[in-house]
Amino acid sequence: MTTDHSNSFEHSEGNPTNGRASEDGENVDVSALRAEIASDSEPGDEADTNDAATTADDADGGTDPIAELGLSGAEVPTTDDVSDEEPDDGGVPAPAADRATEDEPPVDGDEPDGADGNGPPGADGDEPDVVDGDGPPGADGDEPDVGDGDGPSGVRTDPDGVVSALLEELERRELTDAERSALASGLGLETPNSLSARLRHLQEAVDDVAAYRSALEEFIDDNGDATAIIDDFESRFDDLSDRIDLLEGHLDDLRADVESIEERQRTGISAIEERTEELESSLDEALETLEADVAELRVRVAEGEQWRADLSDVFRTQGDEAAQSD
Repeated sequence: MTTDHSNSFEHSEGNPTNGRASEDGENVDVSALRAEIASDSEPGDEADTNDAATTADDADGGTDPIAELGLSGAEVPTTDDVSDEEPDDGGVPAPAADRATEDEPPVDGDEPDGADGNGPPGADGDEPDVVDGDGPPGADGDEPDVGDGDGPSGVRTDPDGVVSALLEELERRELTDAERSALASGLGLETPNSLSARLRHLQEAVDDVAAYRSALEEFIDDNGDATAIIDDFESRFDDLSDRIDLLEGHLDDLRADVESIEERQRTGISAIEERTEELESSLDEALETLEADVAELRVRVAEGEQWRADLSDVFRTQGDEAAQSD
């Protein structure tokens, strides 16, 4: 399994950057890009690419694609690395190996056309596959073909070398917005709409906090930070707790005094009630004695009146007798 880097390489050629690419103009994350593309490469391609690179070094003549691109020590893209899709903006078509025409002459799989040491590629009389000079040529299987001189020869190379060349180009200069967008689209780094919405919501929340920053700073200057406020609150709470404990002590004392007064009142009332009962009993006895004395006096008065009446009768009788005797 190989990864199509032709479109990305075309858009990023000579456009280095140290960030990450996104559709809104942000930089390309080079480390993440290296890891993502390296994970797509298969170990089975390394042996073929090393053999093809050795064959390309033995061939004489031709245009050096690395020098033409300004990529020092980098490998050019392979035909296996070219996708079956058409380029986005007028780029070079990248036909796959299985789409090669049947009338294409076979070539030795170990060295490119015309690489006999006596002339440039294509000098043996065979007609090489011709592609647009702006990109890598197509290939048939493992046999590399020769382009028109304006583009690199179709030599199988190491995908890691292509990635290294791409990353070096990204680090060398700034990308345009169109190049960033194309590179992000090719690598699948577009920002989802949901993520954009969350980012906008987060930005609005940050803006709201920033709007209250001055008021918050003034409040902190006047009242201190949260620790100072909490310490002051705890101090006030402790003082209030002490005052509540003191009030509860006073209330306990008042309750004791009230209970003592109530006890004395209950005792005094009981004594008064007992005394009243005693007085009522004495008064009843005195009334009974007085009534008995009154009754006795009445009897004695009646007896005195009777005695006086009897005495009057005696004197009157004696007077009558004396008058008669005279």
